[in-house]
Amino acid sequence: MAVAGLRRVVVAGSVVALAGLSILASPNIAPVGATATGVLSGVSCVGKVCIVVGSTNNSGGTAVIAKTTNNGGIWTAKKAPSGTSAYYGVSCATSTFCIAVGQDASNNPDIAVSPTTGANWIAQSPPAADGPLYAVACRTTTLCWAGGYSAGFVAGAMAETSNGGTVWSPETVPGGSTGITQVTGVACKGSPTVSCFASGSGTQYVFSAPYLISSTSKKTSWTQIPVGVSSVGQFNAISCLTTKACVTVGQVSGAGYILTTTNGTTWTPETVPAGFSTLNGVSCVSATTNCYAVGKLSSGNAAVAISTNSGVTWTAQTSPSGAGALAAISCANATTCVAVGQAIAGGGAVIATTNSGSTWTLESSPV
Repeated sequence: MAVAGLRRVVVAGSVVALAGLSILASPNIAPVGATATGVLSGVSCVGKVCIVVGSTNNSGGTAVIAKTTNNGGIWTAKKAPSGTSAYYGVSCATSTFCIAVGQDASNNPDIAVSPTTGANWIAQSPPAADGPLYAVACRTTTLCWAGGYSAGFVAGAMAETSNGGTVWSPETVPGGSTGITQVTGVACKGSPTVSCFASGSGTQYVFSAPYLISSTSKKTSWTQIPVGVSSVGQFNAISCLTTKACVTVGQVSGAGYILTTTNGTTWTPETVPAGFSTLNGVSCVSATTNCYAVGKLSSGNAAVAISTNSGVTWTAQTSPSGAGALAAISCANATTCVAVGQAIAGGGAVIATTNSGSTWTLESSPV
């Protein structure tokens, strides 16, 4: 959400801070009109089980967590820990272990873990140096990473847990005037050596530039990846098929943008379908070549695209009527995916496919 002339405004992002005033909104989704309304910001699926997260109010409300066991057909609301205004990201290592990240009304970070069936969520203690957290990736039920802002919105932040969320340790990210100032997506692959990539932007002010960082082992610092993009924009999400083959999506110069890599070092821009104004979420299915990306069309309707060759070429798909900007997508396998965001009329939106995106269905929304 870009507002000309204001400082600490995240392009397509989630927090506007000015003279002590903080306004919450879902990362990567501009609020619908001026009416306060619910929004869904994150989703993670394992088999038929999916967890979605968001907020009851895109200008700051109460965190939303809901669960489905039938690919999004029916949602059951779950109780979030008290004091949380919004959850922006969620990652499930198994169908019974998930971690959600977000913030409270004072821009402090919030982390919650569900170590059983997604029914009970327990608040965790993030590093004091962190601010709002936007993204999380769990490699196992013990090893996860979370990313977002540092406290005070002065830089990007990464934190790691190796005991299932009980203790989170801050990690070093490139900082300063040329460093990453917000982390919007995290993807990790590999075992026992884990390779991670994180997406975001390289400035805290209005004119941000896309930014990528990587880490190739646990509890180490992160390194900037040169991507050759200097135009205004940011990367909003990242997904990896292997430890080296990844896809990141976002917005550059007012249009959707996609980069791919097969070696983790060299990143190539790919052609985005016409009319895609931004891409906010991406999900690539390991052991296949299928990737799905979601965002918003220039018309304001939901944007959905599929790649069957690991993100190199993309084909637009038809989204269901009523779905607006989509914030995130999670695919349990090569054919079955759930995407979430906001409805054109306001409130959350959930769309799902079980046939590789040939048809997408607008499902009931928990908010």
